[in-house]
Amino acid sequence: MSTRLIQARAKPRFCFPWLALLLGLTTGSFAFLGIQIVTATPGEHLEIVVEGAHPFNISQESVTKVLGGPVATWRPIRILVTDRLLSSDEKTGRSDPGADVILSTAIDSDTTTFSGEQGFLGAGVYQPEGEHGQRLSHARDITQTYLDNVGLGHGPQSVAAAALRSADLLDEGPLLPPLFWWAGTVIGLGLTVVTLTHSLSRRRRHERLYQRLSGAQRKLAGVVLELEGLEVTYASTPEKLRTAGYTSTWTSIRNASLALARSEDAVMEAVYTASTALKPEAAKLVEIFESKAAKITAQADALMGAGSVLGELAGGQGVLDRLAAPVSFAGRELLARLDARPPGTVTTRRVQNFRKALNALLAVAAGGHGSASTLTAWTRAEADLQRTAQAINRSLHHRHMLPGGRGHHENLSALRVGMGLSGSKVLLTTLDQANAAAHSRFGPLPGTDEDPLALPDFFLVDAAAWSGQQTMVGAGRHCTDDSLGHRQ
Repeated sequence: MSTRLIQARAKPRFCFPWLALLLGLTTGSFAFLGIQIVTATPGEHLEIVVEGAHPFNISQESVTKVLGGPVATWRPIRILVTDRLLSSDEKTGRSDPGADVILSTAIDSDTTTFSGEQGFLGAGVYQPEGEHGQRLSHARDITQTYLDNVGLGHGPQSVAAAALRSADLLDEGPLLPPLFWWAGTVIGLGLTVVTLTHSLSRRRRHERLYQRLSGAQRKLAGVVLELEGLEVTYASTPEKLRTAGYTSTWTSIRNASLALARSEDAVMEAVYTASTALKPEAAKLVEIFESKAAKITAQADALMGAGSVLGELAGGQGVLDRLAAPVSFAGRELLARLDARPPGTVTTRRVQNFRKALNALLAVAAGGHGSASTLTAWTRAEADLQRTAQAINRSLHHRHMLPGGRGHHENLSALRVGMGLSGSKVLLTTLDQANAAAHSRFGPLPGTDEDPLALPDFFLVDAAAWSGQQTMVGAGRHCTDDSLGHRQ
């Protein structure tokens, strides 16, 4: 099996939303961590050690009683309460007093009797990893808390207040405000959703592009596999019966299918490569490949149909029925509307001429066996029907609103060209416009659920212009017959 056939069977690697997955996992981990931290409780406690004899009824028992129980902290914090003055190193935190904070409760109004190394009141903070200025600031804050409470006459309460203040300053737990974790989780979820939406959008675009390419490849493969059969169909048609359009259709199919097969590799490379699949150039290549494959498929179908008619093969009658079906439907609808017309709108002679021309065309389709004479009769009957339909159209549109086409037909242009018929859609356009005008003037068909047809009043048609050039004048501009809304 060739490399290209193997490659055609395997799907390309569509982009996986790795970034969205990573953001989702990160957000989930962040939210889980936030829940753990917000709901966590400290596992250590604050320890207060009272040494010596203190004034104001300060003792180990009284301080413990004031606290009422252990104070939870994130790390062990030890407060040493002493009755002596502090040394300079203890006051500034340069020496380890055996605790995180040392607090002196000594009362001394004349420190001149003490040496320079034993002359400091208040608190000292020992933090080896902290900055000197920060240690002094914490020491002043703790000292001020103690003195403020002592000044109010509190004894044990002042020591407890200083200890709690020490815990506030020195305890550095991982607990952050819940708003921080909530905001981080919401932002992460938002980024995840946006990224996932973008990734899935890119993936869907890639998948649609691949599906379009696969559909076009299947059409091309069908034509390439049927080339031999198409050649047999073409060769079996007698040379004198081959029309110019029939020959040109076969030549176009043969050359275009092989040329398109040679360009297939470049299109597949653009779609299968992740770095180029979503670029506009790749979409343009697929669009061109898709339109050419559809055109070749339509031409192949038309060649088979035209060959069955020109070569008088089985299936020729079905081809004529395909050509007659849209004309029959539009023509019979118009006759039904004209039968319900008010007197004086369209002459009976014109209606009878149209009915006779339509029956003649359908008789050719029903009685023909697919031959050159049948095609000649078909061309003549189409011309007669076109002429009578235009006559009715002139009656309906005289100084009246000009409607556009109202429906969609199978595109049979390639089939008509292959059979040597005109590829124009003027007949169907005329019938569609006549039906729309009759609907507008006469109202819905009796016994149907049609709604009244509302048309813009600025579309006026001149009867002479319609009969001569079929040109519409609307809002100060001219539109040719091709620009009128008609069925495809």
